[in-house]
Amino acid sequence: MKLFHPQFRVTRSTPAERVWKGDVTPTALSDTYEIAIQYKLGSQPRIDVISPKLILAVGADELPHIYPDEGLCLYYPKAGEWHPGRAIADYIVPWITMWLTFYEGWLATSTWHGGGIEHGPAHRPGPLTASQGND
Repeated sequence: MKLFHPQFRVTRSTPAERVWKGDVTPTALSDTYEIAIQYKLGSQPRIDVISPKLILAVGADELPHIYPDEGLCLYYPKAGEWHPGRAIADYIVPWITMWLTFYEGWLATSTWHGGGIEHGPAHRPGPLTASQGND
């Protein structure tokens, strides 16, 4: 993480968990977002936008591709797009940047152009199963 995204600093580190915080500015015209990435061994990373507070597009009732606990939904876990064998710096951080770019587009147009799979409000992935995470 330090090599590719030096703006992220470790704020908590234990043998089973690491938390990074840092700023992401998706484009030259974008806001800067303070992000927290929490990774517990064997689980999906949790991504939170600390600031600024995410707001709704005109006419929207809820944020797109957000879990009920307000963590960002960056990918579909069952598709195996990310697993613990893949570096968070190589996959998760670029996906955060893409998500924020689509979010800003959604604010301007009220249309989500980031694709993805719609899921129910109660769905949040837990620990990975043995069948997940195989390339």
